Amino acid sequence: MMVCRGVQPADLAAICAIPASREELFYAFPAAEVFPLTEPVLAATIAARSDSTVVEVDGEVAAFANFYRWGEAGCTLGNLMVAPAFRGRGVARYLVRHMMGLAYRQHGASRLQLSCFNRNTAGLYLYQSLGFRICGMEPRQDYVQQPVMLLHFELDYRAEG
Repeated sequence: MMVCRGVQPADLAAICAIPASREELFYAFPAAEVFPLTEPVLAATIAARSDSTVVEVDGEVAAFANFYRWGEAGCTLGNLMVAPAFRGRGVARYLVRHMMGLAYRQHGASRLQLSCFNRNTAGLYLYQSLGFRICGMEPRQDYVQQPVMLLHFELDYRAEG
């Protein structure tokens, strides 16, 4: 059974273990300077953000996300990551839908935004399938200074009816 809940201090080690590679960490946490993600870096990020949430599946932390901007004008989803053992099981979709509800109910947001790197094919498919539309692109460099494109997505609740 999947359940979303707020992050607790005991979750930090499990969240830090989610990214299986430096590339995966970059997709979810581009500001992280070292792999693996450390608890102090994660704790500082959680303290600066809103609505840090995990998905628990049968008692295990399976996924994590938060908002790095929040308010009535809109919320921006960040740090979305799903543990390898739980991929392909609808966990990311469940978490994004939960965060969509939080944005609307808790913050009165009329839109939700997020960003995804062009190499993150699973994320690109997920966001498109949930109704997000590309609203911008930004050239970046990855963790080994190779060119990548950061695609910005938006879902406007007013347009969805």
